[in-house]
Amino acid sequence: MNGYLCPVCSYRGLEHPPQDFTICPCCGTEFGLDDFAMFPEGTKRAWQELRRVWLENGGPWFDPGTPQPLGWDPLRQIWEEKDTLAVTSSVSDVSSSVLPKTITTFLTVPLRVEYA
Repeated sequence: MNGYLCPVCSYRGLEHPPQDFTICPCCGTEFGLDDFAMFPEGTKRAWQELRRVWLENGGPWFDPGTPQPLGWDPLRQIWEEKDTLAVTSSVSDVSSSVLPKTITTFLTVPLRVEYA
């Protein structure tokens, strides 16, 4: 699949860069609105939070007008994209058999939020 990468759900089919109110058909993030922040660090944190919430809700496909890729799996999509992975620091050290357990652990451990 070709296209721009969604920094929230790792979908590689965005027709436009993730900015200027582009909406990801996979996770539904509207860039420039849902991820608005005053500083770049805030945007990255917003992407992580949006990803967490999307996965906690089961990673549903957002846009019924855009067909899902063949064999689409939201957890595998996140796992296989190293550029946006927030689940573990070393994808190459973890086999795909522990993928669901690792993501489940990530979603169930207490989240520590710090405000600047």
